[in-house]
Amino acid sequence: MIWDDAVSWVTLASLLQFTAFVYIEDFLYYQIHKVFHVNKTLFSFVHGLHHSIKRPVALAGHYMSASEFFMIGGTVVITPFLIGAVTTMFGYPVHYFVLFIWIVFRNWEAAEEHAGFEAPFLIAKYFIPGYDGPSFHYFHHLKVIGNYGAVTAVHDRIGNTVSRGYDEHLQRMSTSK
Repeated sequence: MIWDDAVSWVTLASLLQFTAFVYIEDFLYYQIHKVFHVNKTLFSFVHGLHHSIKRPVALAGHYMSASEFFMIGGTVVITPFLIGAVTTMFGYPVHYFVLFIWIVFRNWEAAEEHAGFEAPFLIAKYFIPGYDGPSFHYFHHLKVIGNYGAVTAVHDRIGNTVSRGYDEHLQRMSTSK
């Protein structure tokens, strides 16, 4: 019985950590990505390479300059350390397996959002509230302004940075089904 309780707490802590990873990393990514677009110098010298691909394909998610890789990729790695610093105080450090699942998920999701099509089996669609799918990021590449979030549209909706025409696109997609 004690073992079951311990496993339940560790499982709950792991799920909460993973959830925190998603939304905190999404916030950090959103902020950095938005700065890349607002600052024309950073866009030209750091982020422009990624946008040289107009029609995203799965591998385009990792097509970026080295400096962008360290800034954007850094959010994926820094977030678990930030969360771990807090949860360790309560006796629940980030487990290596949770960290492994996070990094696999984030890389899979980067490929998924750059895939250029909406597949019915998108992993994040079923597990991440606020996830808008590949069309959200496709609109980002199409318009180059707005839709800065990595995994969700939450921060774009809060920050009023959803790409012009995206909500109308969602409306058309929902009525055509």
